[in-house]
Amino acid sequence: MAALFTVLTGIAVIWTTVTYLHVSNAVREYLPPQFQDYESSRYAFSVWALQHPTPLSVQAEYVRFVKGSILMGLSGGLALLSTGQPVQMVFGCVCLAAFLYGVFYAIRCSRIYEQNCKRAEAQNDEQNQ
Repeated sequence: MAALFTVLTGIAVIWTTVTYLHVSNAVREYLPPQFQDYESSRYAFSVWALQHPTPLSVQAEYVRFVKGSILMGLSGGLALLSTGQPVQMVFGCVCLAAFLYGVFYAIRCSRIYEQNCKRAEAQNDEQNQ
């Protein structure tokens, strides 16, 4: 069972890393000039990913990245817990705690994205009238 969760964690890590790189490069284009360099942009990434100047398609990718990250935490925690070794079980509990935090963060990000979509629809309706 631990092997299955380890493989799932590996797949989630690879997918999340690729998605993060794609989204961070896309978000960096819409950051203000003071945040364009790599050092500053990595700190501004999570704040600006769901802001108004970022296109909705990039915001949707960010929400998928957040959801993939919580799945990585869940599968990693379950992989560590299923080994049965005490030290790894402690780290598994930490991963599961990160998973729980991630669930609430993903819900918050999803709500912000939905609000941005509704705002964009309302603006399109105003322009069409």
